[in-house]
Order: sequence, then C-alpha cells, then structure tokens
Amino acid sequence: MKKTALILISVVVMLAFALTACSQAATTTAAETTAAAAETTAAAAETTAAAAEGLRLGFGAIVTTGHSADAKDGKPTTAESYTYYAAVLIDGESRIQNVWIDAVVHNATIDDKGAITSDIKALGATKRELGDAYGMKKASAIGKEWWEQADALEAFFVGKTVAEIDAAAVEGDKKVFVDLKTSSTFGPAKYVEALKKAVAAAEKATPTAATKLGFGTVITADKSANATADKDGQFQSYTSLAVAAIDDSGKVLDTWIDAVVHGITFDKTGKLTADLTALGATKRELGDAYGMKKASAIGKEWWEQADALEAYLEGKTVEEIKALPTEGDKKTFVDLKSSSTFGPGHYIEALEKAVAQAQ
Repeated sequence: MKKTALILISVVVMLAFALTACSQAATTTAAETTAAAAETTAAAAETTAAAAEGLRLGFGAIVTTGHSADAKDGKPTTAESYTYYAAVLIDGESRIQNVWIDAVVHNATIDDKGAITSDIKALGATKRELGDAYGMKKASAIGKEWWEQADALEAFFVGKTVAEIDAAAVEGDKKVFVDLKTSSTFGPAKYVEALKKAVAAAEKATPTAATKLGFGTVITADKSANATADKDGQFQSYTSLAVAAIDDSGKVLDTWIDAVVHGITFDKTGKLTADLTALGATKRELGDAYGMKKASAIGKEWWEQADALEAYLEGKTVEEIKALPTEGDKKTFVDLKSSSTFGPGHYIEALEKAVAQAQ
C-alpha cells in the first residue's frame, strides 16, 4: 500500500513538472513569436515610412582609361574608356532603398600608322546588357557571371548608409566585402566611389513616390578619328545615359539625364598621347566648363538644357514622351525650343531602356 502511495505521489509530481515545463515552453514560444511579429511590424513600418516620405534619386560615375596600353608583344595599341556607374533611391535618412550598379568597357584598337582598326560604327553595351556574353563566369573562382555578382553587391548595399558600407569588413588586394566572398568577388571600390557620388547627389534631390529604379545608355564611337601627320587621332567613347525613377504604372517621376564624352588620343605611330592617369567626368560634373553656352543659340549651358529636358519628361510615360511633337533635324521637342535645343534622341532611347529595365 505504501509502495502504491509512493508510486502515485511520484506520478503526480512528474506530471506537475511536465505541465510546468510545457507551460514555460509555451510561454517562451509565445514570447518569441510576439518578438518576431514585432520585428516584422517594425520593418514594415520603416518601409511604409520611407515610402510615405518619398525617395530621392541620385547618380554617380567614375570615368577611367581602364586597360589602355601601347602596342606590345604583337598586340596593337588599345584605347579603352572604362566607366563605373551607380544610381540610387535613398530615404530621408540617406539609407539606400534601391540601387543600380553597371559599367561600360568601351575600347578600340589602333595600328602603327595611327589608324583605328575597330568598327567605330558599332554601338557599345553595358556589362548588364552583355549578360552572360561578358564572360566572367569561366574565369570566376565562385563560378558566377558579372551580372550575378553585381546583383549580390546591390543587395548588400540596400538598407545601408554610406557610412555603414564604409565600415563593412573587406579583405584581399581587391578589398572584397567579407560578407560577399561566395557571391561577389570583383573589386567593388570604384562602384562604391560612384555610389557615394550618387548618394550625395540624391541628398539634394526632391523626394518622389517612385517605387522602381532603372538605368539605360546609348554608347557610340562614330566621332572618333584617325591620326594625321599634324594632328593626333582620338578614340571618342560617347555615352548618352538616363536614370529613371518610376511608379508602378511606369510613369517617370524623376529622371537623371547625363553623358560621358571620353576621348583618348594617340599619334600617327599609334602611340597613346592621352594622360592615362586622369579621370574623366560627366557633362553634369563639368558644368559650365563643358562650354556649350558660347555656341548655344539660346545662350544656355548643357546642364541648364538638360535640367529643362528632365523637367519636361517627368510626369509622363514613355509612350506619352514619344508622342510629343518635335521639329528639325535634331528632333528637338517643340515645347522646349527656348530651353533645350540639343538633340534628345539618344537620351530618350536611354530613358526607354531605363524604364523597361526598372525594378
């Protein structure tokens, strides 16, 4: 009887402990669920707040002479314009909410008589446009193409400020981000420099209700020229570009129109004469130094005319823009005859690409 009583008492005690443990586990699980829900709600609130206050658009570029080099070991002289691009949408705390990373490697070969041997009529392409044809995957230690690695880099930037990006751990000669060692291993430094320019520009911009960001270019070299006996030749890479911040309907709420005209000179023997250490600049960065005003029939500098063009394009869809009346050989917009008279064709082509690719 005592044994039976002891057994019953033991069972009761064990049940009591089990019930207590279950109660504690349930309480812990409930607490964890509540905390997770709170974090999700807070994150959603932050996103909603950012959208409510509007996002600001910015753009930056780093223009270099890339792998330009004189003829050597049977290889011809190469003139190369290598430009790194970054476009951003930031919130009121300068935190990156959307970003577009891209690059243009545009080059030409030159023979020992100062003649360009590349097809200067062919249009160039950005690394993203080249896609798998860029060919990084076969040489990549992580087996990823450039665009895949760029996607990973963009995702790493989103949600951060420039200060936080600067503080992120890097390693190796290329200063690759430690957190991206299995997803993005090309050198990010020049893209970060371009990103900083973009954020600085965005901090001065007016907020919009944009939800998507896109980037587009038209890249030409048809103004390049061979060297002569008394004048250097020049490979001229000309990139007309547009960044588009759009809403879900595809309407352009904000845009950035710019261009990179990068000339690399060489003499009649094919030897490069350009300063290969000098960085180039976009037309907006050049400002009044670009020098359009003195030749302009309306007395306005390029950046002033670009401002007028941007203002005219904003608030419209691509279809509405393409339906606007134009005139003359340059197809300038009739409504802008007193404010923007440079040919807008390539910028509209670039804008159309930007809107189509926006995400």
